[in-house]
Amino acid sequence: MKVSDKRKVEAEVGFHVPAKKPPASGTTEVKDTLHISSEMIATLDSPAFEIKAITPEQQPIAEGYPTVWAWNVEAKESGEQLLTATVYALVGDKSDRMRIASYEHKISVSVREQTWGEWLEAAGKEIGTVQGIFVALGAVATSFLACLAWFGVGRRRNKTTSSVAFTELSPPAT
Repeated sequence: MKVSDKRKVEAEVGFHVPAKKPPASGTTEVKDTLHISSEMIATLDSPAFEIKAITPEQQPIAEGYPTVWAWNVEAKESGEQLLTATVYALVGDKSDRMRIASYEHKISVSVREQTWGEWLEAAGKEIGTVQGIFVALGAVATSFLACLAWFGVGRRRNKTTSSVAFTELSPPAT
């Protein structure tokens, strides 16, 4: 992974869930046993990554169906970094519920700095996005100004007064 790379990380918990196909290439899968409850919480933490949850932190667990937690993760620091995935079982009745750490897994991630070429490529994509926004804003502003001109807003009125003179024509001489 490189600094500024974005990846999706998922955690899946279930019991009596039918086997699924193997993970896609380039994907790492860790299987382990943990204590489960009817409602669980999953978190993903690391100071070296910006982590944004895609799914709710607390979710129900149903027999035969996997419950999936997902996060978008962006690397912020280079070097050997750790992501900590923790799954909590909620025990007790709703009024006196406790959260216990059911499972914790450290994920080692090697993050390297971007090369100049990669940095320029990423900056170029960002500049292209910003340029597109400015083009769109320019089109909106042009349309707005055209509407103002069409309705005459902003036109200056001639402040000189005009006078009209009527002259009576005499009948032609015979």
